[in-house]
Amino acid sequence: TLGFGNNLKSLHSYDRWGLEIKSSQIQTQSFIKWDGYTTAGEPCTAGVYFYTLEYSNVLGEQKKLNGYITLIK
Repeated sequence: TLGFGNNLKSLHSYDRWGLEIKSSQIQTQSFIKWDGYTTAGEPCTAGVYFYTLEYSNVLGEQKKLNGYITLIK
């Protein structure tokens, strides 16, 4: 969750080799959850994934975040 007034725009997830495994375009949500599947519906293996997240804050400014997430099965 990004907090009140922030709106998610997109979320992209990548595997350890930099291949995009999940891409989501979001318009009006303030939260998102990842189910551990690729955009094509294939299950991902346990491991560490990199993500990029774009959102607009309460002032309408476009922001970007990135980091790592660990998928545990």
